[in-house]
Amino acid sequence: MVRPSHRGASGADRGRAVAVDSDSGRGKVGRQGMSAKKNKYGLTRPPPDNVKRLVRRRCGFGCVLCGNAIITYEHFDPPFKDAKSHNTEGITLLCGGHQIESMKGLLSKGRIAKADADPCCRRQGHAQSVFDLGGQQPPTLVLGTTKVRAIGDVLRINGSSVVQVHAPEARANVWRLSATFPAEDGKVLCRIVENELQVNSANVDVVQEARRFTILDRERSVVLGMELEPPSVLRIVKFRWSAGGVSLEIVDRCPTCSKIAETCAACSLSRPDERRGWLVVNGPTFGWTFEECGLYSSTMGFQVSENGMVLGGRDPG
Repeated sequence: MVRPSHRGASGADRGRAVAVDSDSGRGKVGRQGMSAKKNKYGLTRPPPDNVKRLVRRRCGFGCVLCGNAIITYEHFDPPFKDAKSHNTEGITLLCGGHQIESMKGLLSKGRIAKADADPCCRRQGHAQSVFDLGGQQPPTLVLGTTKVRAIGDVLRINGSSVVQVHAPEARANVWRLSATFPAEDGKVLCRIVENELQVNSANVDVVQEARRFTILDRERSVVLGMELEPPSVLRIVKFRWSAGGVSLEIVDRCPTCSKIAETCAACSLSRPDERRGWLVVNGPTFGWTFEECGLYSSTMGFQVSENGMVLGGRDPG
């Protein structure tokens, strides 16, 4: 359902992200088959959030060896079993594959230390992860609780293409989604290039947890949150884009009653996992709020400009 909203309902708010609980330090295995939570010096794992945040930023938010954005925290200097403290300089980021190689003794601590001193993500400018969006149907983009499945420009704002979907290439049989998510200062938070996520290593902080990627600013506010739901759904749970008098925002508080999406009785939905917020679009002379997941969906892309908004076709005006 599309409902006119108050012109000033920007839904500005703050969000928090939970850091990844995936430190790869190993303790001895006890009778219950569980890894010990402390080493011989009484040091617990994983590292505290403030340490993990410093490690993420230093390493560029990805594995220091290959740049994979799906990461674990690795004590390497000294190894966790010999560590007396969570020293940020002795902890690095490894992907699951390289962490297993390290655990099995197939990856030397010297090579890890060399990569930590010159992280892959810092050299190439981003961390990356290939999304599983290769279903039999075009990927579905979910903006808050508004579903869009289209081919070509899925979201276009003021003449700039933000999200595109392209048909599979010959014999590839994989639909391709590309997107650019800019920050309000014009810099790029991240890109998706034909299903490969590329997270800018210049961001203040990026947290990867399970299927969700969260980008935060200096005030620890969430500026972009996205979730992958293989094999064909990309869900944007938090984002704000503005330029040329037009703003598009995905908010987690009801623009009418200011309650969070999970508790707004007026907007209650049949599936709790889809109560993820509202898409709010404002311009110089208009304002819309899209709400109630499942009641509004589109097979045409959004075209938004300072003159208004349409589905498919050319920009209004």
